[in-house]
Parts: sequence; C-alpha cells; structure tokens
Amino acid sequence: MASSGQPLPPAPEPPLRLAVGLVLAAGVLLFALRLAGPADLTDNDQEGPTAYVLDILQNGHWWVQRDAHGEIASKPPLYPWLAAIASRAAGGLSRFTLYLPCALAVVGTALLLLRTGAGTFGVTAGLLAAGSLMFSQFGLKHVVLARTDAVFMGTVTLAALTAYRAWTTGRGWTGFWLAAGAASLTKGPLGLGLAAGGCLAAWWERRGGDPCPLRVRPWPGVALYALLFGGWFALAYGEVGSALTEKQVGRELVGHLSGASAGGHWPGSKPFHPLLYFLSRFAPWSVLTCLGLWRVWRRPAARLAERRFERFLFCWFAVGMVIFMVAPHKRADLLLPLLPAAALLAGRELARLLAGVRPVRIWQGAGVVGLGVLIMVPLLTRLKAESREVTAQTRAMRDLATWWRTHAPPELPLTVAGNAMTLEFYLQRHQFHVSPALAAQLLSGDAACFVAVADFADLEELRPPAQGWHELARAPAEGEPFIRLLGNRPSLAREDTMAVAVGPVSVQLTGATLVTANWLDFTFATPAGGAGGVVTLHNHAPRAVTVGVHWQGEANRAARRRVLGPGESWEVRRGDPDSVWLR
Repeated sequence: MASSGQPLPPAPEPPLRLAVGLVLAAGVLLFALRLAGPADLTDNDQEGPTAYVLDILQNGHWWVQRDAHGEIASKPPLYPWLAAIASRAAGGLSRFTLYLPCALAVVGTALLLLRTGAGTFGVTAGLLAAGSLMFSQFGLKHVVLARTDAVFMGTVTLAALTAYRAWTTGRGWTGFWLAAGAASLTKGPLGLGLAAGGCLAAWWERRGGDPCPLRVRPWPGVALYALLFGGWFALAYGEVGSALTEKQVGRELVGHLSGASAGGHWPGSKPFHPLLYFLSRFAPWSVLTCLGLWRVWRRPAARLAERRFERFLFCWFAVGMVIFMVAPHKRADLLLPLLPAAALLAGRELARLLAGVRPVRIWQGAGVVGLGVLIMVPLLTRLKAESREVTAQTRAMRDLATWWRTHAPPELPLTVAGNAMTLEFYLQRHQFHVSPALAAQLLSGDAACFVAVADFADLEELRPPAQGWHELARAPAEGEPFIRLLGNRPSLAREDTMAVAVGPVSVQLTGATLVTANWLDFTFATPAGGAGGVVTLHNHAPRAVTVGVHWQGEANRAARRRVLGPGESWEVRRGDPDSVWLR
C-alpha cells in the first residue's frame, strides 16, 4: 500500500525473553572460557577467601573463618557460605564451585540491569547496559575471581533497585532491608549506605516540583536488618570474642575509614583516583556514562517515570563515588557497586545514539561484538597468563599436590611452611602454616617429617651445619622452583615415630596418625583402630595456646583440652584418659 505521507512508526523491539536468552548465553560462555584459562589462585589475594571456604568445608566454621596463618576473616561470610554450599552440592571444592558465586553475581546483575532498564528505557537500552557490564574490564575479571567484590556488587544492586521500586510504589521495603542485609553480610555496613544512596533522588524530585516522598516505616526494616547482620555478628562474636571486633571493626572498617589501615593515606587523600579508575577501566562505556550524567543534570527526561529513574541512578553513582573519593582506601575493584548505575546510563545513551538504526541491526551488531570479545577471551587470557608469575606459581602448587597424592603413603603427615594456601586448595585440606624456624627445627629432629616449603630462602638460612635435609620434589621441575618438598629422610615412607607441625604447635606421633587439625583441635587415629598410640604436643609460641586432642572412636572430646604455656608439652595416650604429661 502506498505511503500516506505520515512517518512510519518505529520498528518494534525484540521481545525481552530473547534478550534474557542472549545475556544468559553470553554469561555462560564467558564463565566457561575464563574458567578454562590458566589458574591464578595466587593472585589478587584469592588465597584468603579460598582458605575460608576450606575452613567451612573441613572444620564446619560457618560463623567466622580463619586463613592458613590463623588470622580470622576480614569480611563477613556470605561469599564463603555460597562457595561452600556449591562445593557441598558438587561433592567437593573445585575452581568451578569456588568461582560459581562470582559468576552468578556478575551474570545475575546483568540480568537485573536488563529487566529494570527494559522497563524504563527500553529493551535495547537494557541489553546494552547488561552487555557493558559483562564486557568491561571489571566484568571480564570478576566473573572468575575468588573475592567478595562481585557478590557485593550483586547484593548492592538488588538492594538499590528494590529501594527504587519501594520509593516509587510505596511498598516493598522489606525486600530492600533483606537485600541490604545480604550486602552487609558480604562486606559490612557500607553495603547499606551504597544501596540507599539513590534515594536522595526523592529530595531532587521534591525540589523539581514533582514530589514523591519516601513512604517508609523504618523500624520494621531496621529490626529485620539487625536480625540478619546483627544476628550473624553476635554468633561470630560468641565464637571468637573480641578478635572479631579487633579485626573486622577495628582494622578493617574503622582502619580503612580513618586511614590507619590504608597504607598511610588519610581521608580525602588522592581524591581523583576512584574517578580515574572508573574512566580508564570501564572504558569505553565510561564515556557514555559521563554523557548520561550530564544529560540527567542539564536535560532531564520529560517522562516522569524515566526522569525519576535517571535521577535515582545519578544519585546512586554520585553518592558512591563521593564515598570512595573521600575514603583513604583506594582500589579500583571497590567501584563495582557503582557500575550497575553507570551501565544503565551508558546503555540508554548508546541506545539514543543508535536511535536511527533498526533495533534488529543493533542487536545483530551487539551480538557480533559480544561474540568477538568471547573469541578473544581465551587468547588474551593465555597471553596474559604466560607473562605472569602468578600462573606459574599456581601451576607449581597444583603439580606438587598431584605429586604428593601419587607418591605419599596414605595418612602420611605433611607440614606446610610459607605462603602455600594454593597447595592446600589442591590437596583439599585446611591446616595452619608454620614458621621457617619451626620447620627447620622439625627437619633437624630425629622423628621423620616432611615439609612443603614455599619460602625456601628463609628456611635455608636456618639449616644447621652439615644437617642432612633431602629435597624430594620441586615445582616446577626446571629452573628456580616456587615450592619444594623437603624431608629428613631420603624417601616418603611411614615410620613408627613421625613429626608434624600446625601453626605454633609441633606434634610427635608414635603409633598414631593425624586425621584433621581443626584450628588447634587435633583428631588422631591408630592403625586399624588399634590401641597404644601416643602423641606429644609442644607449644613453640611466645604465648599460651589452647589445644585439643580427640581419638577417633572416642566420644568425650571436651576432657582432652589443655592450655599450653610457652615451651610446654602435653603427652596423651590413647585409651588412658588420665595420661597427661606436662613439662
């Protein structure tokens, strides 16, 4: 039919369910490709969260966890909980289950942006926002990274978008407090402030003549938040006492806010670093975000719902950026909770720039770009890994763990010295590491012992003259090794008397084997469940420590606990509850 001279209506956008399918497919492919790349567990402080997950799985420490050096966790435990639950469901901890919560957080946040952006700015803008988040430096990095940042971004985003819905509809604040509690269980009370920052748009709307007050009853929500976050804190405090407040409140929260734990920086120092991090590491989408921020300020949308949402995003981003500019602790990854607001503004601006292009062409172009990035991911990951020492370190830890499982007799005790948490990840154990001095003392003793050493230079300086230590394995086998297996015997073999150390405590085992070391609570067994095993524990620390001894098959664990002062020993015989020898 001939045209009547009137402009044709805009082409309809593809359905939302198609966009959801594209985001899910891209997220699954991105996770799979990143997971297939070289492992780098020794990089970006991933060993701490890995130790926390192992502590939950092996020792059942759900409320508060410790790392391989005995230090309690620096953050609340939501991320370790999620990784531990995934590992339990999958039958054991692996890189897949360790990274799964992070991947779900990145892809889940992208889906939230798609759904929310589509409802206000259009499906195309929502899809572009989701793509800008996943295919930024931040998204590509954190989809496979054992840190809390991605989960924190996801929980803050859920809380912020729930707050927007509750603000504009007057209902749903319970969901906000639940999501804010999850954010605080990930990284502390800062999550509440970042999630609520966008609500300053209510004041902006009132000044603009279209008031939409925050119709919220605070006390039910505050009580719910306190039950979640405060309940966990109370349970954790009951387990470790003042150590929790000293670490997570004193050193982490107050220390980072005041600058005492921020490398000598003070509040307000280097204020433009967060902005420079955002502009460079979220490029090219950051340029579109800046254009979107300018448009919100100078040329707000005429449609009421769109204007309120864009102002909410502006306040969410601006309040968070001000917080990070003032805070003395500066790190690029801290900006992740602000990226969803930035991505939504960038997605809308890009959709506006492409307004004259048919939506199907935009979607095809986005698919080609996304596919191109996914094709480049393995190559870029491989090139980056080959130039980095951390991947070689991780590979060395994995190789030594494989060698140990292949060559070591069952239940042969192993002492770990130095920073070798990745080795324990591949061995599926959580055992406190020992100092080089204690490792040298064990290797110089008469009882057979074997030590995995990551800091060999420190240990070598402590070797007594003419002491016969044997290097049984090293990784890598060629060149300078990152980790070595040393022993005071020329080969791996069980003997009737052996020695092992956990943290500051050495243990001599006679006719006994070490089953697990739950912090400094030890579980021992005798071969084939026989009687006659003897263990002697010695405290090498300059302070008193509490140790526990439990024999497999015995029910009364509480009766075998002692406080050992510096230099004290405790001898325990299986089957003799009165056998206590202190010196």
